Amino acid sequence: MAGDGITVLKGADGAGLGAVAAGDVTCRTPVLKGARLLCSGPDGLTVVEVTAPHNRRTIADGLDVVYRPAVTRDGTVVVSTRHRVYAFGLADGRQIWATPDAVDHSGAPVVVGDRAYLVTPEGYLESYDLAPEGQDGPVNTKRYDGWPEPPAPEADPRAVSLLVKGDVVFVGLGEGTVLSGYAP
Repeated sequence: MAGDGITVLKGADGAGLGAVAAGDVTCRTPVLKGARLLCSGPDGLTVVEVTAPHNRRTIADGLDVVYRPAVTRDGTVVVSTRHRVYAFGLADGRQIWATPDAVDHSGAPVVVGDRAYLVTPEGYLESYDLAPEGQDGPVNTKRYDGWPEPPAPEADPRAVSLLVKGDVVFVGLGEGTVLSGYAP
């Protein structure tokens, strides 16, 4: 990606494969999954085929996807608006799951196995099963000591970074604080 446009290059020799013109696709926080570039934007998640950039489609049509999407091995894409998180099938675009209405979270969701993890502005890590039947609230919740007061701004996708490896969690905050602990 360069500026507002998307240019796809061959890894072997740098030759151009194709491009998307500047302003044609909003790509706030791009994620590459195989031969697909996932671009979050104000009207959903645009999936661009990198071998043929003119081939594209929209998942989560009409949702203002504000944070970087997370993608599972099996092709489930987890996207979030400012107050709700959704899971869609990358292959078919079908909605698989959603959090209850108005889930307060900061930063991008992280997916580990069949669970989505979210950080709340108050410093709680919540886990949700990506089950089609949904749930009324998180499966597990855990608070980590050291969360700064007042809470980090929830609308800033750079404010909170979350890394989950096995059962260990690292939460990075915009001002440089890193918290760690066991996953809930």
